[in-house]
Amino acid sequence: MAKLPRFLIAENPMAEPNAEYVMHTQKPRFIAKYTPGGPMSDFEIMDEIDNIAEFMNNDPIKVAALMRRLGDWFMAYCKWEEENYVDDDDE
Repeated sequence: MAKLPRFLIAENPMAEPNAEYVMHTQKPRFIAKYTPGGPMSDFEIMDEIDNIAEFMNNDPIKVAALMRRLGDWFMAYCKWEEENYVDDDDE
């Protein structure tokens, strides 16, 4: 079985049209939500499959580093998406 990527992107425009979700698939596993219009580093943890703080030994620096990696990945994803997909409205 193939290994899952560390981050997966999800959206459900029928439920929440402007929100994008990122799932961290490796421990600590969690789902974070980004709503456009806010800073790229502004993710809200929506569900913790594993307790993030406990997994990081209650070290806020390690938690912040994990969230920074998530934000960096999301920025790279957004850039990739912009370069690789044409908006239907632009055609």
